[in-house]
Amino acid sequence: MYLPSRISRHLLGLKREDEARAALSELNGVPPNDPLITEIIEELELGIREENEGGKATWMECFSTRNMLWWRTGNGMMYAKLSPSPFFRDLGLPSHQAAIHSTAQWPELLL
Repeated sequence: MYLPSRISRHLLGLKREDEARAALSELNGVPPNDPLITEIIEELELGIREENEGGKATWMECFSTRNMLWWRTGNGMMYAKLSPSPFFRDLGLPSHQAAIHSTAQWPELLL
């Protein structure tokens, strides 16, 4: 059974530590009570706690005028559009074809 590495973080966020330990145990090939698993759990819990202390934000925050976040979001979107996407490379396409497909417009892809 394949377990994505982020499943344990998700389970910890849902307060399901026993299941997170089991997932990490299977991924790392060690028992659930191994010190390695305990260390990973502590690191993940620290990260979750720090994120929660930072407060809640919505997607609209990306387009806020505070600190020109709208400008950064726009630049990131342009960069993502104009740079070759790893998605197409992961499909096994040669690099020149991946670059062509990643910069194509959606109507062109549908034709």
